[in-house]
Amino acid sequence: MQAGDGWTVIAKRAKVKVSALYKANGANASTPLYAGRSICLPQGASAPTTAPAPTTAPATTVPARTYTRAEVEAIIRAVWPDDQEEKALAIAWRESNHKPTARNWCCHGLFQIHWNAHKSWLSGIGVTDSSQLLDPLVNANAALALYNRSGGWGPWGG
Repeated sequence: MQAGDGWTVIAKRAKVKVSALYKANGANASTPLYAGRSICLPQGASAPTTAPAPTTAPATTVPARTYTRAEVEAIIRAVWPDDQEEKALAIAWRESNHKPTARNWCCHGLFQIHWNAHKSWLSGIGVTDSSQLLDPLVNANAALALYNRSGGWGPWGG
């Protein structure tokens, strides 16, 4: 496992359902993952290959690079479950025009996550500073965790 990996990304690489990966690890969508630590793969999983991290920027800074719309779309598709990808892409477009560094007085990144409203639980998934939400992979994973915590698209008005 490497920095930026999320449960959904690992499940896709291992060619298993996220629910099976959660079960094998006694986890859920809110369970944090830490780079360098091992997790259990369920029976029948393929050994996932390690993909390069989308950014090498330190976690507490604005990403040092810019992302194309195609890269942003690929990140969202890699993080979100297949049946929610299109809706996630539409929400991220509406919220930020797929601009990872979008922010205003309250909200940050692709999915415009409200830092003050969510920082207490975001720390549990490794997001300890609002600037981390400007990394598209971190933001997409945080948005998926928020979606799962909320039981749907409610935080985005839908």
